[in-house]
Amino acid sequence: MIKKVYILVILLAYLSCKNKETQINSKASNSTIDSLKSVPLNKNLKLESDKGLIEHFLNINDLNSLYEISKKVTPNILKTDFNGDGKLDVVSIVKEMSTEQLGLIFFHSKNEYYVIGAGKEFTQDGWDDMNWLGVFELDHSKKQVITVFDEETYDIIDEKEVLIPNVGVRIGEKEGSGGLLYFNGKEYNYLHQGD
Repeated sequence: MIKKVYILVILLAYLSCKNKETQINSKASNSTIDSLKSVPLNKNLKLESDKGLIEHFLNINDLNSLYEISKKVTPNILKTDFNGDGKLDVVSIVKEMSTEQLGLIFFHSKNEYYVIGAGKEFTQDGWDDMNWLGVFELDHSKKQVITVFDEETYDIIDEKEVLIPNVGVRIGEKEGSGGLLYFNGKEYNYLHQGD
């Protein structure tokens, strides 16, 4: 009889722990969908579907009729802390559906986003289409080297080292020039690197 009671107590304790674990996992999943800001960067969180998360953010911002996720480059979604607040952010390659122009959309939270290209002119360099995109990867280096051009001839005249405040996204042609996009605290900037 004591043996049966002992087994019953162990079984109940196990089921109780399993129920708490399910509740914790459910809360973590919901907080990720609600807002990336609720997910600490240092958590090694494996999102169920990065594509589903981007589609959710596009939908809640009424952007799902304008943009769709592009599969031009793999991977097409990157996650890290782009704005330096210690929280997880996400960027995806998107296509503006009406023009088929490519670009990037950064989400710092479910309602804070930045579109570069994809039919919207990126004021720094005048892009509205990134159909040349062949390289799309994270760059954690704070020290970057930029190409300096002559303002009249556009010839390369020098290179100089600059410090950037946050993790950047390396973008470029598959075989050709490119550079780095990074958040400066207010907006995304581009550093041209290479020819």
